[in-house]
Amino acid sequence: MKYLLAALIAALYFYQGSQIVQSQFIELTAVGLTLFCLYLYVIKKGSKKDFSFYLILGIICRAILVVFLPNLSDDIYRFYWDGHLLLEGIKPYAYTPTELMQSGDLPIVLDEIYPKLNSPDYYSVYPAITQYLFALTAWLSASLYSFNIVLKLLFLGAEIISISLICRLLKHFKIDQWNVLWYALNPLIIIEFAGNLHFECIMIAGVLAAFYFIIQHSYLLSALAFSIAIGVKLIPLILVPLFIKRLPFKNLFTLGAVCFSLLIAIFYPLIHEGFFQNFWSSIDLYFRSFEFNASIYYLLRWLGYQYKGYNLIASIGPILGLISMISIFAVSLWPKHQDWCNFSSSVLFVGLIYLLFSTTVHPWYLGLFLAFSCFSERKFIIIWSALIFLSYSHYWGGTYKENYLLIALEYLCLFGALIYEWRLNRLKIRV
Repeated sequence: MKYLLAALIAALYFYQGSQIVQSQFIELTAVGLTLFCLYLYVIKKGSKKDFSFYLILGIICRAILVVFLPNLSDDIYRFYWDGHLLLEGIKPYAYTPTELMQSGDLPIVLDEIYPKLNSPDYYSVYPAITQYLFALTAWLSASLYSFNIVLKLLFLGAEIISISLICRLLKHFKIDQWNVLWYALNPLIIIEFAGNLHFECIMIAGVLAAFYFIIQHSYLLSALAFSIAIGVKLIPLILVPLFIKRLPFKNLFTLGAVCFSLLIAIFYPLIHEGFFQNFWSSIDLYFRSFEFNASIYYLLRWLGYQYKGYNLIASIGPILGLISMISIFAVSLWPKHQDWCNFSSSVLFVGLIYLLFSTTVHPWYLGLFLAFSCFSERKFIIIWSALIFLSYSHYWGGTYKENYLLIALEYLCLFGALIYEWRLNRLKIRV
């Protein structure tokens, strides 16, 4: 039975990776929800003696997607663009793709990629380590397809590291190793990371490594891992307040000082005149211009239209960001007694605050919090990882148009899951 189940799961990933494109919402949702049901069946009904079998199945499903180009995201073209810029000696934060195209002094390979870029008028927003990985992969590759293969093999390695670290952490906290399957077999994680090349998977490996080293009292290694995570994606910065009451001031200062120094060293080679202005402009655009699959923001935007007659994202976005930051600090500092055993619970609450107040919630943004759900009894983020497939309805039929009924369904079900867990007295989590 387990072999038949594994074959079906593997076949579905092969079909999704080879046949389904972003505009095919019905097909994607059908496959995604089927995979999610099979995933729950394995975790709830699978035999514990088959633990290694299912862990290997998770790796195999990722490996299946290595051979396919991303079919639900076009970010790979910007990765390829930025990587080749560095190889040409051009700092990626210095110019927008449109500015470079207008200069007329670009290699032919970038001329061919430019029409496929989704944000050609924006400066690159990818942090330094991500840029170095783009350049290394471009150097090792002879074409876009080989670039894809090399990156996906790198991602596969990062995912194996994350799964291994989750197992080590579960053992440390004396939690059943079976819980790693919540991450290892999660369809959203496999499709978005192994399939669609979102760098959150490398960031997650860095954050998990930082968590592991810190509970081992290896603060320098923890600082190195956390710096790498931030150098890949900036999102780990929202976890910084969680360390304040869990570390003695001396260790906190050491960790912070080493991280800060490493980040300066990491970013320094890419700094140029106008670097901070250009990089900040891309971050500012995230808060003031980008909107996708939001919750609270969409309600406020609707109110703005009623009272002002136009989209108030330029003011609502930064205000929500500020509220999110204050709320995260409040959640991080409020409890009197904090230790590393309740760290994962705090990460989930911080993640919930951050995502609910965001103007943009892409499916892969759940990845970091799904990893920490392995140490927690609280599973609302697991439910959300199935519901968030509904956000692909925005691309249904090949045109971008948000389906607000499906967004409402997604968040109503999410809040239903939160209320259900609260009523079961599951607010206090062991880990």
